[in-house]
Amino acid sequence: MTGPGDFSVYQDGLCAADARFFDSGDGIDAADATELDAHSHVHANWAFTEPGTYTVAFTVSGTLVDGTAVPPVTEDFTFTVTP
Repeated sequence: MTGPGDFSVYQDGLCAADARFFDSGDGIDAADATELDAHSHVHANWAFTEPGTYTVAFTVSGTLVDGTAVPPVTEDFTFTVTP
């Protein structure tokens, strides 16, 4: 992740008090991964601590029903945050 501040994706509402999926402010670690089951329906909040342009790399992979691994793919996403 590059940008002028920190970036976080989290879930709130009826979830646990600390429901962060990703948080650049705590360094790169295993906590910056989320596992979702097929047919999941998840709403998330995206937060940025400063205005500016952020580029965030997300890597996704999976496992098919028959157990076949889907290799990871990484894509960069760019966000512009205005005050």
